[in-house]
Amino acid sequence: MTKMQAMYKWSGGTCWEHICRECKNLVRVEAGKRKVYKCLVYGNTASNATDWKESCIACKHFNKPVPELPLIKTGGKKIQNCGEFPGQLSLFDFTDAQDGY
Repeated sequence: MTKMQAMYKWSGGTCWEHICRECKNLVRVEAGKRKVYKCLVYGNTASNATDWKESCIACKHFNKPVPELPLIKTGGKKIQNCGEFPGQLSLFDFTDAQDGY
């Protein structure tokens, strides 16, 4: 499935009267020496995998607010908050830090 097919499927179809260039969710960014377009709704992986053609037929999310989470999930490991380790010192363990300066 191409990224455009995924976008059309997710948004529920196309908005055939418009193209992506007319949508406020399509932004132009500089990637090194190139200037490329990225769809804020689809997501940005900072690679050419999320470069967008401005001439594509718009999806049903045309000019709607950007959702909280993008359509695609970026790679990378999630860091879990482990809290404090046994024996870990706190800044407030030192008496000078409690007195102010």
